[in-house]
Formats: sequence, structure tokens, C-alpha cells
Amino acid sequence: MPGMKRLLASAFALLASVLPSGAEETPTVPYEVVETISEDVEVRRYEARAVVETDASDGTSAAFRRLFAYIDGGNEGGRSISMTAPVGTGPEEGETIEMTAPVETAETGDGLVMRFFLPEDMTAESAPEPTDPAVRLATVPGRTEAALTFSGWTGAEGALERASDLRQTLEGSGWTPAGEPRAYLYDPPWTLPWNRRNEVVIPVERAAEG
Repeated sequence: MPGMKRLLASAFALLASVLPSGAEETPTVPYEVVETISEDVEVRRYEARAVVETDASDGTSAAFRRLFAYIDGGNEGGRSISMTAPVGTGPEEGETIEMTAPVETAETGDGLVMRFFLPEDMTAESAPEPTDPAVRLATVPGRTEAALTFSGWTGAEGALERASDLRQTLEGSGWTPAGEPRAYLYDPPWTLPWNRRNEVVIPVERAAEG
């Protein structure tokens, strides 16, 4: 099926052009480990962070393309923000801007929302405004989250399905779920399954004593 092979080759070429060659080359959102619960579950503290986000009700692929268009110049001033850090330069200010991992996908009452985290020194007020009305800037408040890390092939929906495993691990740990799960994905699709880093995270709070 030559046509299908050409289509797959084109798809991988597109992904190669927009995703980092490896998670180790992309800065990750910093956090403090509060407690290690098991070999693959830990409780973390994240500080507030600026994000660019879009609804993913029309699919995560479409949402990803909208967010990538934003960092690829689809913003006021046409500033380029590269997902491979740091190579993007803003044409107006000559500023190099880094993207950070992971890509976050969260369930909301209206469906899924996908987010790219912006550089640590950038705020929702200082980031360039999106030109696509379906893309918006926001600030994710500081939060304490339990994270279950696992490898293998998965998408955002597959990662979110692991939330029940995380909730089960939290039982009796002294931490109680306090919000809806989110998926954190770190790697491009050609990363070998055993080298991939995927996470499902849930906001948590200390369980009441007694």
C-alpha cells in the first residue's frame, strides 16, 4: 500500500518537525517531591505557572496543532517559541523562549483541555497574545499533586484511564484526592516504549486525622 506508506512517512516527518528529539533536551516544569509513596507514585508540589491552552473537544491532535501554531508564531508579534529548547527567537525583542515539558491534558465539565507550559520567567500577562480565538493564556495555580509514572505507548486518554490505579495507591497513604485527574506526556512518538515517560496526576490534600 504505497499510498498509506507515504501518508505515514509524511505524518512522522511532521511530528519530527514539531516535537523535541528527546525529553532530556526540553526543560521540564520544576517541582518539589513532598513524599514518595511507592516505586512509581510520589506527591509533588508545583508552583503557579503560565500556560497556553485550548479545548480539546474536537480531539487531542487538533488541540495540539492549535497550540503548536501559537508557539510557531501564531501570536501577536509573530514570536517563535520552540518546543526544543532553546532555539526560538522573538523577532521583535530578540528574545530566546523555551518551551517546557510535559504537555498536559485534563478533563473538564465540557470535555478535555490541553495545555503547553510556558517558560518559568513568563507570565500570562507578558506572553504574546494568541491570534487564534480558540487558544488562550492562563495561569495554573500552585498545587500539590500525586503522580503515577509509567512507560509504554499511550495517549492522553489512555493515561487518564490509569487514574483508578493512582487512587487505589493513595488509599491509606495519608493523602486524599482533591480534584480531577490530568495526563502528563513528555515524549515524541518515536521514543521507544520502555523509555517513554507518561504520568497521570491528581490534586491531593492531607487526609483528616481521626
